[in-house]
Amino acid sequence: MAQVIIKALNEDDETVLEDALVEFNEMAEIEPKFFRKNFKDLFLAFSSIVAKNDYTNTTIRHQPVEFFVTVVERIPNVVKKD
Repeated sequence: MAQVIIKALNEDDETVLEDALVEFNEMAEIEPKFFRKNFKDLFLAFSSIVAKNDYTNTTIRHQPVEFFVTVVERIPNVVKKD
């Protein structure tokens, strides 16, 4: 799943990137524990999305932050682990 985001980021495909991030956020709301095992890797990968500031659609940068907040609110121990 994360490979879709990484590929879209490398190819500057903002449409696919935003769609994938929205799906990650929806999954985080429904089943945040799904991301527990790979949270650190996702954090590192998504941080590059937040750092990039030349998107035509500015909401893309907010999607990873929303994802992190959603997961941390629902399972705060995920942050304490790493």
